[in-house]
Amino acid sequence: MRPDGEPEHLSPIDPRALLRHARERINAPGAEATDYRRAVSDAFYALYHALTLAAAPSMTASADPLEPYRQVRRIRHRHVRAAAEEARESSDGQVRVVAKSMLRLYSRREAADYNHLARFTRERARELIDIADEIVEAVTTPAFARGRRRPVPPAPARHPARRPVARSAAHALCWFVRRLRDGQDER
Repeated sequence: MRPDGEPEHLSPIDPRALLRHARERINAPGAEATDYRRAVSDAFYALYHALTLAAAPSMTASADPLEPYRQVRRIRHRHVRAAAEEARESSDGQVRVVAKSMLRLYSRREAADYNHLARFTRERARELIDIADEIVEAVTTPAFARGRRRPVPPAPARHPARRPVARSAAHALCWFVRRLRDGQDER
């Protein structure tokens, strides 16, 4: 057992590490289109894993520290996408902002992974990484690790126009958690 109570063999996916790796890829000397594609995919998965890891503890009453990681495997891309599509139509502007960001990253990730004709640049990849980073920063705070709905201080905005994304992520995550949990009942 490690000091934090997790077994030695556990190596969960770290959304922040994915974002760090994405930035390293696009800033590496000689970076090219393949690096930008992989960075976009990493940005999407950082957001995806941040949302699912934040939702998982509320989906179980088990005291087993590994259970949230098992719950994450039950959440499918279609659940997250369905929640984002529904949230995009929400009357709550904060929820809409995060939902649209999620759907944009989802769409660009699919293009990066499957569309041979899609064009990716360093600037586009950086923009998508920044969007994911602000939301990931907000949803990976200790308040959500404890499963509580509390305001989250805004992450430092790399682009002032995106600051509302970080502020709204706290509220939107609560909405997503409820929707993802409800989606599990529809299996």
